[in-house]
Amino acid sequence: MSLIPFDGELPGLQFAFDMDQVRRDIEEALPRLGRIHSSKVDRFRYRKGVRATFLYEVHTDAGTRWITGTQWPGSKAWKNFRMNEGTGYATRTRSLLEHFPHDTKLPGLARSFLGGHAEVLATLRQLHSKSARILSFKPVRYRPHIACVARLVVGEAGIAGERCYYLKFYADESAADVTQSLRGLPGATHCKILRPSLSIPAINAVLWPEAPGVSVSSSIQHGDGESAIAIVAASLRAFHESQQELPVAAAADVAQRDIKKHVAFVHHFLPDARQNLTTLNEMIPRRFDNSIRMPIHHDMKPEHALIQNQDCTLIDVEGLALGDPASDIGNMVARIEAMSWLNGVDVAACKNHASQFVSQSIPLEPGRIAAAIALGKVKLATYAISHQIEGWSTIAANEIEAATKVLNARSENSKTQRSLNYFA
Repeated sequence: MSLIPFDGELPGLQFAFDMDQVRRDIEEALPRLGRIHSSKVDRFRYRKGVRATFLYEVHTDAGTRWITGTQWPGSKAWKNFRMNEGTGYATRTRSLLEHFPHDTKLPGLARSFLGGHAEVLATLRQLHSKSARILSFKPVRYRPHIACVARLVVGEAGIAGERCYYLKFYADESAADVTQSLRGLPGATHCKILRPSLSIPAINAVLWPEAPGVSVSSSIQHGDGESAIAIVAASLRAFHESQQELPVAAAADVAQRDIKKHVAFVHHFLPDARQNLTTLNEMIPRRFDNSIRMPIHHDMKPEHALIQNQDCTLIDVEGLALGDPASDIGNMVARIEAMSWLNGVDVAACKNHASQFVSQSIPLEPGRIAAAIALGKVKLATYAISHQIEGWSTIAANEIEAATKVLNARSENSKTQRSLNYFA
């Protein structure tokens, strides 16, 4: 508990990490859940003095449930509850509770999960036939007040086989805009971009086909990382060098926004890292160039690249933009290395795969790659803290230390020397 920051504006923050308190709070506020055997923080977001939103995973006699708890300064959470928002109020943590799928910013969730699938079925029948039916409908990922993804298995009467889709509900983005901007994009050689099938405006959701292939993450975990890295590096390079009409994401401006947000978050939980965080905050945006405008994925990680034969399909592509490809390379490298603590992959193997990926990617100025890797590592520090990964304080501190070392590494012009410098 000593690592949890005190916030006078959010006095319930300390209790929000105390699972005994949280369990009792939720049981009292949501009695229909019954007895809660255990609970844990699945993820949280925190802005000092402004808001804290927690996603709890609670285990009951009826199974696992997701509960969202949101704290605001003063009595806003209680006032919102009195105004019929949320499904409960937690007195100890002073949080407005919502029992998935009752998310006030994702009204399509309750409509689809509790009220039937009329809109979804209508969309599926545009793609198949009037006999199309949903065989299963299960949530696979949920981010409170941001988005939710459900996996659908679809069958048709008289037709053997099943089709799988992912239905993504959005909060701030328009489902129609996402569909329109991505459906017409050309692909690159050996690099496919997963395109949405159709939008469902009534529930602000987009239907995505399930892409074939095995993720690079899975390949690395099962010892086939070298061939997967070679394919995704070549494919991503082809994508970076392709011609695409996309919105502009000015690299330096995006980096400055991102590093500021993540540094502020990490500093609350790792105050001893202040010196390194200050260095990272000041130096990272300077290494990027707003004038560089090449196609980028903008959220590149091993899970977002699926390999089938010699082809690579990029998924979760809502962030496609024109910017600095160093951001893709750097984030991918940081995530590959983090597989040592995220997935239990051997540290040396992770470093080798990361080095291989850099050497086979599009050649870029070393300082930009170093900055992008450093930024990726700061984001991973946030991830470890916000998901309360076991040993999160040590993991986050190590990522910040590694980010600082990468950023200060001696730059070389040679691609080979560059990769050796960054991953020695």
